[in-house]
Amino acid sequence: MQKGLFDRELSHSLLLILLFFVIVVTIAIRIPSISIPLERDEGEYAYIAWAITQGDVPYKDIFDQKPPIIFYIYLLFLKIGNWNIEAIRVGMIIFTLFTMVFLFFLMKYLFDDISAVFGLASFGIMTIEPSVLGQFANTEIFTILPMVISIWIMVRWGASKRLYPSFFSGLMIGIAFMIKQISITIIPFLLIYIIIFNKKRETLIYKLALVIFGSILPLAFFELYFYYKGSLKDFAYAVFLHNISYSFTFTLKEMIIRFWLIFKIILKADFFIWFLALIAIIYLLKEKMFKQLFLLIAFFIFSFLGVCIGGYFRPHYFIFLFPALACLSGVGAKFIIEKLPKKSEKIAIFILLIIIFAFPLLFYKDYLFTTSGDVICRKIFKGTNPFVEAKHIAKYIAFNSEPNERVYIIGSEPEILFYAKRKSATKYIIFYPLTYPYPDTFFKQQKVFREVKENHPKHIVFVNMKKTLLLQKGAPTYIFYESTKWINEEYLLVGAIYVKENSAKFFWDDELKKLSFQKRKKAQILVFKRRD
Repeated sequence: MQKGLFDRELSHSLLLILLFFVIVVTIAIRIPSISIPLERDEGEYAYIAWAITQGDVPYKDIFDQKPPIIFYIYLLFLKIGNWNIEAIRVGMIIFTLFTMVFLFFLMKYLFDDISAVFGLASFGIMTIEPSVLGQFANTEIFTILPMVISIWIMVRWGASKRLYPSFFSGLMIGIAFMIKQISITIIPFLLIYIIIFNKKRETLIYKLALVIFGSILPLAFFELYFYYKGSLKDFAYAVFLHNISYSFTFTLKEMIIRFWLIFKIILKADFFIWFLALIAIIYLLKEKMFKQLFLLIAFFIFSFLGVCIGGYFRPHYFIFLFPALACLSGVGAKFIIEKLPKKSEKIAIFILLIIIFAFPLLFYKDYLFTTSGDVICRKIFKGTNPFVEAKHIAKYIAFNSEPNERVYIIGSEPEILFYAKRKSATKYIIFYPLTYPYPDTFFKQQKVFREVKENHPKHIVFVNMKKTLLLQKGAPTYIFYESTKWINEEYLLVGAIYVKENSAKFFWDDELKKLSFQKRKKAQILVFKRRD
C-alpha cells in the first residue's frame, strides 16, 4: 500500500495521550446508559441466552430470525455478569473498544496515526447516538468487529503472496454473517480487492476460493450443530427463508421515505463528520491517491448496501455504515491539520477532536446526560414501547408464579420473559411472524394457539400497542379472537398498565376495582392470571 500521504507524524507520547482521550470519552458517554432497560431485540437475545441454559434449542424451541452467534455472545456476558443487564452493555462497550483497536490498525496502515485517531473519535461518538439506538446492544455493534478485522487482514496482507490471509479474512466475515446477515455484502468487497490488487496472478483463484471457503465455514459449523440438535430445518427457515419473505415488503417510495426519516437525523447530528468525509474524497482525488480512495469508497458503498438489505432501514442498521464513514472522516480531519502551521498542530488536534465530539453531544444532550436509564428509555421511545414497564410486569409475574410455570405474551416483548425468568408458552416470543399477511400466517396462528393451550400458562400479557404487534392489513386475526375468547373463559384480569410518554400507571389486583370497565379497556397492557 502506498505510503506518505501526509508528511508529519505524531510523537509516541502524543499518540498515547490522544488515544487515551478518545477511549475515555467513548466509554464515559456510555456510562449513563449502562442500566437502561432492555429493548425488544435485546430481550430476544437475552431470553434465548437464558433459555439455552434451561435446555432449549434456538429455532427449534424458540423462533428468532437472527443468526445464532448473538445468543452466545449474550450468554457469555450474562453468565459472567450474574444475569444483570449491565453485563450486556459492558459487553457492548468491550466489542466497541476492540472494533476501535482494529479500525486504528486499518487506518494506520492505509494512512497514519492522526487519521486513525480522528477516525476512532468519529466512530466512538456515532455508535452511541440515540438516532441509531446506540445505547442498546443490537447485532450491528457486534457484527462490525469481525467485519473490520476481516477488512484489516485483507488490506494488510491480502495482496501479498501469502494465501492464508484470504482464508482468515473470509472466516471473519463468515463470523460476522453469523451475527447479522447484512455482513454478506462485504464478501464481494473482499473478492474485488483480491482481483484488483493481487500481486501474483497465479494465486488469484486460490485466494478467491479461500475467501469463499472461509466465509461459509461458520455457517457450515452451525448447520452441523443444529442438525445434531434436530433443528436444522427450523434454523434454515428462521434465518434465511423467513427473512427473504420478510424483506422488501415496501414500495420503493416507502423505502426512500423510511431511509430519509432516519438519515436526516444522523446527517444533522453528524454533519461535521460527513463534511470531513467529503473533504477526504476531494483531497484523495486531488492527490491522485486512487488506491486508498477506491478502498474507502468501496468499503462505504458495500457497507451501505448492507444497510439497504430488506428495505426496512431500521435505525440501528446504520451502525453498519459507521466504520467506513469514520475512516473517511479521519482522512478529512488529518488534511485540515496538515494545512495548519506546525506550531499550532497539537492545539488544533485537540480542538478538532472536541468539535467532533461536541456537535453530537450537544445535539443529543437530553438523551445522553441523564443518570436514570428509565428516563433515557422514555425519552427515546416516547411511550411507544413498554420497555420500562416490562421490568415491573416481570417482577409481578415472578412473584406470583412458580419457576416452571409459563407466560403467554400477546405481543413482542420477550424482555418480560427474561426479567421474570419464565419460559414462553409459545416458541414465537415475538409476534411479528404472526401479524404479517404471509401465505402461511393463518396456519402458524392455529399452531401457536394449540401450543399455548397445551402449555396452559399461568399468566397472559396482552400488549395492545402498535409497535409490539405491527398488525398488517390483510393479516388473519384468528390468534387474537381465539386468545380473547380463551382469556374470558379461563383467566382473571390482575393488572392494567397505562403507558404515557414520560410515565406509566400500574393497577394490580384489588387496585383494579378503582377502574371502570371502560377505563380498563383503554389500558395498553393487560395482565391475566389463570383461574385455579
